[in-house]
Amino acid sequence: MSSFPSVPYYQVTRLIQKGGTSAVYEGIDLRNGSVVAIKALYSDKSRDEFMLRRFKEEANHYLLLSHPNIPRLVDFVEHEGRMFLIMEYVDGIDMSQYLKRHGPLDANLVIHFFTMLLDTIQYLHEHEILHLDIKPANIMITDDWGIKVLDLGISAIVSEGETRKKRCGSPSFMAPEQIRNEKLGYYTDIYQIGATLFNMITGYPPYVGNTRQEIFDHICHMASPVLQDLVPPDLQPLQSVIDKSMHKDGDQRYHSCKEMEESLLSCFLAVIEAEPESESKSHLHSINEQNNTNMRIITIGREIGNDIVIDDNRVSRHHLEIIQDDANNFFVRDLNSTNGTFVNGNRIVGEKAIETTDVIRIGNTTLPWISYFSTPDHTEMELDAPSPKSRRRGKVARESDGEPSKFKKGMKSVGKWFGRTALALLTSLLMMLMFRWIMKNF
Repeated sequence: MSSFPSVPYYQVTRLIQKGGTSAVYEGIDLRNGSVVAIKALYSDKSRDEFMLRRFKEEANHYLLLSHPNIPRLVDFVEHEGRMFLIMEYVDGIDMSQYLKRHGPLDANLVIHFFTMLLDTIQYLHEHEILHLDIKPANIMITDDWGIKVLDLGISAIVSEGETRKKRCGSPSFMAPEQIRNEKLGYYTDIYQIGATLFNMITGYPPYVGNTRQEIFDHICHMASPVLQDLVPPDLQPLQSVIDKSMHKDGDQRYHSCKEMEESLLSCFLAVIEAEPESESKSHLHSINEQNNTNMRIITIGREIGNDIVIDDNRVSRHHLEIIQDDANNFFVRDLNSTNGTFVNGNRIVGEKAIETTDVIRIGNTTLPWISYFSTPDHTEMELDAPSPKSRRRGKVARESDGEPSKFKKGMKSVGKWFGRTALALLTSLLMMLMFRWIMKNF
């Protein structure tokens, strides 16, 4: 305990991890009892003007941001010559640890995590911030199966157009222009996302070597890493995404995260279209190609005006449609949502035929969609996102525990009935006892 730093108004409780320039601790805010993460710059680095500037810039960047996938800055403290960033505490497991425990990601998890990652980095770019240190260890999988993108420690403002005098980054994931100390841009983050994608589907970094310099030489001069023989067939179409995102010339890479996301999703659509025709696929064609006049469609999203409105910040404004045709078949159609639509735990692309027993989840909410179709008199429903599970460090919850709001209302009504009945019985008992006492004494 004595080796922990002293931070005014906070109690440091344990070391989470150590890095090259700083350490991250878990702590408690003594003013309100909340758990926080405390990033502490090492004492010797506090005398380095470059490191001091980077640390203060990191705090300023967090102040500009408000995104569900980026930890929130709570406080900035200077004490006894040291600086501390007090951050929102994120419980979960980082992606590098997840890969070690569970192995490379399958197609469904690639879509799930990378659409969230690309959306988050796109948000940074829209605020003219470059992350510059994207890698599996800086992607935290949260308890609700979402992500938090960590560590803006070497991030930069795009408008500065700076070239770094010092090499900053993680060697295996650095872009060629970082190694050469050239001008950095959006394309630098795009390269690192491509390198991270390769790592997360193969289990290996894209380039390896016996020394840092050997890794740097491979990054700058070797061709893009090859997926063949390293990943299953359904992931091999991602080779085109790897090649473009990790091109040596930044101008030849994707021009935005949105463009990269569209290319990534098209790779999986190509695999789906190549599969043999299935019964569910023929149902899908009946929706797209036939004039189905009796078809019923409900819209679901976060914005008022949808048939079902969900108060969940991981749900898009217009998230999905659920369709019932005249033959009483059901389909779900994702409307290019940010965080995806999941049927039985698998993310769907486009439309999918569904059964009444299927579980549909968007964000942190499980949908009671069949009950909606069975009550046509309801023109609009409103669902609250379920309360999060009690957090368990190091574990990831794959499904939410939300219950349909109608069920909650029913249980609430039952509870009120029992309460009123118990009160009436108690009142009758008291009156009976009082009557007996009066008769006995008078």
